[in-house]
Amino acid sequence: MSELWRNGAVELAAMIRDREVSSREVVQAHLDRIEAVNPHLNAIVRLLPDQALAAADAADRAVADADVVVSAVSLHSVRQVMTEDWLAPDSLVVPIDYATFCHAEVARHAALFLVDDRGQFLKNRDDGEFEDYPDPTATIGEAILAGTARPEHGRVVVSHLGVGLADVIFGDAIVTTAERAGIGTLLPS
Repeated sequence: MSELWRNGAVELAAMIRDREVSSREVVQAHLDRIEAVNPHLNAIVRLLPDQALAAADAADRAVADADVVVSAVSLHSVRQVMTEDWLAPDSLVVPIDYATFCHAEVARHAALFLVDDRGQFLKNRDDGEFEDYPDPTATIGEAILAGTARPEHGRVVVSHLGVGLADVIFGDAIVTTAERAGIGTLLPS
């Protein structure tokens, strides 16, 4: 039995990113551990191994050579766990979940960091929502008007801070465009 279940989430994420292990191998290691100890603990009543392995396979396919990463998780859930080591060096990162998932280091080290509304971003940062995030390079509108080109190298982070409905529309536009282009992977829920 693999001992991967002993590793922490950050270490496992780095191992998956570096292709040392696959998501499937990590999930399988945890399923094997559950099978070994649950008869004594009776902690898990309903185990869904097929669904867990299918989700792991979908995750492996989704992040393989990803150029665009869109994060959308519930506010006030896990905080800033998607670090630079999860991402390709020249990827476009679009956190539509404020700074819930995307770590501040990703924005700090980005070649270009855009927000949709500077005032809203700064107010939210002052209120603790964007802890350790830098000042934005520009707003999305300023970058469009100035004809700002995508940097030749380095990540681009575009943080959209609109109201919930705007996030839904923005997210829907991304998914619709990706579906029309035949790119991306929709992970099972």
